[in-house]
Amino acid sequence: MNKVKKIFGSTTFTGFLFILIAISLGMATIVETVYDTSTAKIWIYNSTWLEIVYLLFTINLTINIFKFKLFRKEKLPLLLFHLSFILIILGGGVTRYFSHEGLLHLREGETTNRYLSSNKIISIQTTDNHKKKEVLFSAYAGTSYTLHLDGYKVKFSNYNPKVIKELKSSPNGTPTIQIMVIQNFHSQNVILQEGEKIYFGNQSIGFSSQKDSDISIISKNNKLLITSSSPITQMTMSRMAASQVSEPKKTMDFKTRHAYQTNGVQIILMKSLQSAKLVAKTSSKGEYESVTATIEKGHIEREVTIFNQTGLPLTEKTLNIAGNTISLSFGQQELTLPFHLHLKKFILERYNNSNSPSSYRSIVDVLNTQQQKEKSVEISMNNTLHQGRYRFYQTSYDQDEKGTILTVNNDYWGTIVTYLGYFLMILGMTGALFAPKTRFQKLIKRSVTPTLFLLLSLLSPNQAQAKTSQKDVIKEFGKVWVQSHDGRVKPMSTIANDFLRKSMWKTSYKGNSAEEVMWGILTNPQKWSGEPIIKITPYIAGLIHVDSKYASYQDFFNPATRKYILLEEINQAYQKAPNLRHQKDKDLMKVDEKVNIFNLIQNQSILKTFPYKKEKQSTWISPSDIANVSNSSPEELFIKKSWDLIFDEYHSKHYEKAIHYLEAIDKYQKKNAVDLPSERKNKLERVYIHSNIFLYTFILYLIIGFVALFTCFISILRNKEYSKRFNITLDIILVIPFLLHTIGMVLRGIVSGHMPWSNGYESMLYVAWSMMFAGFIFARKNPIILSGAAFLSGITLFIAHLSWMNPEITFLVPVLKSHWLTFHVAIITASYGFIGISMFIGLTNMILWIFTNKKNRTRIEQTISQLSDINEASMILGLYLLTIGTFLGGIWANEAWGRYWGWDPKETWSLVTILVYSFITHMRIIPAFRGNFAFNAASIFGFYAIIMTYLGVNYYLSGLHSYGSGEAGNTSIYCFISILVLTVITLFARWRFRIYFLNKE
Repeated sequence: MNKVKKIFGSTTFTGFLFILIAISLGMATIVETVYDTSTAKIWIYNSTWLEIVYLLFTINLTINIFKFKLFRKEKLPLLLFHLSFILIILGGGVTRYFSHEGLLHLREGETTNRYLSSNKIISIQTTDNHKKKEVLFSAYAGTSYTLHLDGYKVKFSNYNPKVIKELKSSPNGTPTIQIMVIQNFHSQNVILQEGEKIYFGNQSIGFSSQKDSDISIISKNNKLLITSSSPITQMTMSRMAASQVSEPKKTMDFKTRHAYQTNGVQIILMKSLQSAKLVAKTSSKGEYESVTATIEKGHIEREVTIFNQTGLPLTEKTLNIAGNTISLSFGQQELTLPFHLHLKKFILERYNNSNSPSSYRSIVDVLNTQQQKEKSVEISMNNTLHQGRYRFYQTSYDQDEKGTILTVNNDYWGTIVTYLGYFLMILGMTGALFAPKTRFQKLIKRSVTPTLFLLLSLLSPNQAQAKTSQKDVIKEFGKVWVQSHDGRVKPMSTIANDFLRKSMWKTSYKGNSAEEVMWGILTNPQKWSGEPIIKITPYIAGLIHVDSKYASYQDFFNPATRKYILLEEINQAYQKAPNLRHQKDKDLMKVDEKVNIFNLIQNQSILKTFPYKKEKQSTWISPSDIANVSNSSPEELFIKKSWDLIFDEYHSKHYEKAIHYLEAIDKYQKKNAVDLPSERKNKLERVYIHSNIFLYTFILYLIIGFVALFTCFISILRNKEYSKRFNITLDIILVIPFLLHTIGMVLRGIVSGHMPWSNGYESMLYVAWSMMFAGFIFARKNPIILSGAAFLSGITLFIAHLSWMNPEITFLVPVLKSHWLTFHVAIITASYGFIGISMFIGLTNMILWIFTNKKNRTRIEQTISQLSDINEASMILGLYLLTIGTFLGGIWANEAWGRYWGWDPKETWSLVTILVYSFITHMRIIPAFRGNFAFNAASIFGFYAIIMTYLGVNYYLSGLHSYGSGEAGNTSIYCFISILVLTVITLFARWRFRIYFLNKE
């Protein structure tokens, strides 16, 4: 027993489990991307072997709590921290096996107490008994399930997720009908074989089914009949007027060219076959999924295909086996609520002057079992309905905006246990950071000093000069509000900057500002269509026969025919499925976008500067939008002619008149626009755009960081101490770019109207800021930390300015409009800064080991020891922030989507990163990994878990965090090259370490 306890409670086994779980979960995200979510769940997430690993991990944690006496008073924070993970694992188990989740669809005015389970089931029912089983099928995993009941053995296999039904006449077939079902303006073709029953909305439709249906179609004496629990109105298709009405539960003839309306459903008979086989044909456009059921009883064996439509209740198929009737089912089960919901109104709100959704909400009445109103509530993103142990979340809506889709969740105990774990985790981490005698406090005393927080204020820009020159006209042009393609209203300066950056990845051209370039295209399109301002790849250059990295607008058109040269190739690229497009296809689509934007500018279509109608959700228009309108009103004439008048006055050098007309457009906007942004916001956005503040910041970071790092290394290698003046000077100098960086973040936040870390570009800005912040915190005894932080921040900002990062300010998607954005994203992204500092220190120590010699060995040993303490402290702080941020994200997910953990790739890789850094911070108690060298090496390569979580998931995997995604170019190649380079550095450092330090360590 002691031997088993020693093995399963060893720290080596702890480390093994950390790595095993991390690798398994990481592989699961790749499986999900390559195959599908079901395959990842079957093979990994929901597998028995992974559950055994979780059990072993829980046992290991429990043993180590007693082994390291964490129940002692001074170790109480660590006890809470480790207990929290046991509770979180337990809560996950409760959720897995005892929770229910599904979707509830409601139309305005509709009342229901039924919802569709998210899980699929298979079932068999005989005359006397019924048996069902929850299943998870995958076309790739080869899953099959078997049910035994009353002597029947039914095997469900050969699952196909996307098929279409194909009818084939067969003498050995089954009576089959094809009908069209219409409800709430939604129509669907349905094929039913004898004995089948399907659900459409809240109505069941059966064809000679042995089970009761709301609407039954019966074959009798080679004649089709229809009956319903409600009256049926028969209408002739030619006249669509009622020709016959039947009483409830009475049959009437069911004929083609007639429509039958009952229970809010309209049914039309399309085709009827006396003997046909229904074949499942694989198709990427298939609306059905299918499974083959093999029924055995004694010597009798029969095989049938059961079809099910995802999003609709399960399909039932009734069979006659040796004179006995059995029913087989496959699909999503309908579950019943202990109350009713009635949708009074669905409301979709859009951003002002835009069609982009801002938020959507459902006004719902909660009714008791007698359908008496108990209360009226509003359900929206991040605003849930709690009713008993059920929670309802706003998930989606119907395209006609008259219906809502709600997520239903019943996970009372799982949520309570998990949230208790989250609470203990945060409490334990807080205690570990601030309680005396913890390891973090020991490290902090040796290496850290408190930092000063800077209070910043913005200065107003100077007043404009007299409006007399061309420059003044273009300056006023830059102030004009215009609506962009995404619906956001922004200054013309921003549109111009976005265009030139997208077109050639620059903010000026031949000394001309972005506004001057755009103004030139508008006022002199013939000249500017010949300017090479469109950046192209060598592949595109070959297609249009241009020997340069840049092409003009004219280069894309045949001089003789004016035909678009790339038309055929671009059409082929767009016709391909997104996952089948190669890099050349993407290059074509990118350059096509650039050409189209140039065209929009020269024909004035981009000048959406007129809020034409005073509607709450209006879209602004340009002169070209109403160019063909005859009998124009005075307002329409103003819209049509304003820009032409401005350009005419400009060409005539009547600059003051041109400015006068620009001011007239401004007055029109103020009069007609709904919630037009303020002039202050206009000014701040133009200041932000023109200042290129982050460009200058990263240049300063890189230069100061590199020079300071070089100075630090020289001092160490020459065995010299840093001067006090150097430390103070470095602090003062780096405050300048840090101050600029902070001002830039504040400006972007004011302009965007939300916290500036909501997309890939903004989060990179924030990661760089948090790195510098961490550098100031850990810069007390060794200036190399602050130098490295500056250099790392500069590199991060440089990456943010690469072409695959989109710096445009955009609207928030509805799910991000939550106070959780502030806490979750801020905390988790800040952790990357501290862990980035840790990685840099690890690399610095490797370089120091490489340059060690007999003369400087003592100095380098002291420096490495000090830096390793800072490394561990920064990593612990980063790990705590990462863990807290991840599980706060779980709480947010529970508020927004109805589950606190769903194995989304971003969630999964955040957990993988937590496991990786938990392993690294525990390496000091694992015999095989003790020592500074192993720890520093791990701090370097562990950072690739951060890179995968931050960039890899966003740009290479799919999931719910798609609002932070994009296209990453060749980043994977650079990652592999960096791994190779760092491996060489680490091996060389290990060789030098063996020579000078191995015996001592």
